[in-house]
Amino acid sequence: MVIPLVIGGSLAQFIVIEHSLRPLFYSLGVKHVYEGLYLVKKELDHPGLDKRFSTYLLIDANSFSKE
Repeated sequence: MVIPLVIGGSLAQFIVIEHSLRPLFYSLGVKHVYEGLYLVKKELDHPGLDKRFSTYLLIDANSFSKE
């Protein structure tokens, strides 16, 4: 099981999860690749980032327990 987390320089790079990482993980034998989280570098200093990331992990943790 994998949750891709990518930090990039701009929104133009967000497709790296679907077009590069997801196929790579499947080729390595990962059975479940969940929806990734893409952050632009300037978002790292955003005051609401901790809450956004925590909510994201909680949502995905709930989906893991159902499988």
